Amino acid sequence: MHFQIKRCPAPKGILTTAVAPVLGLLGLMSTVNHAAGADSLICTIDDRTLQLELVGSTSMSGDTRVSVRNGQLTLKPGAFSIEPEEIPIMDSNLILQWKLGHALRFGIHLRRSDPAETLLVSILATRAAAHSAIYHGSYTLKLMGSHGSRSIGGRIQGCVAD
Repeated sequence: MHFQIKRCPAPKGILTTAVAPVLGLLGLMSTVNHAAGADSLICTIDDRTLQLELVGSTSMSGDTRVSVRNGQLTLKPGAFSIEPEEIPIMDSNLILQWKLGHALRFGIHLRRSDPAETLLVSILATRAAAHSAIYHGSYTLKLMGSHGSRSIGGRIQGCVAD
């Protein structure tokens, strides 16, 4: 006679309760690591073309990154907009970001209400003094669309990373 022992799979509830705390701990660790060594970042631009307010942080743990908590770009009536246009800035809009030594560089890629047009804001700043938290520099706003591309530049009021 041949006996076969039938194995029952573990109930899904047991797997869920065993795995959930581990996943929660990993999520907490990634949040702590992201916040560890992070400096707050505030950047402001306000000129005839645009107004930009950006609040975020820079992280110096491992790779240096710029993160955005919230931000807003307002195109003023002029070269790129007939009416004022407000575009929210999120972390997913950031490209080409770094803070290294005395240099702060990042790009913001935004879609407009017209799906054929996209905006690229590049901020290039350097630290005002050796141990200062204030960065001064310039921006370039580039509009790319079906009719080609146009660029406008200007000065930033400042970025503060402390």
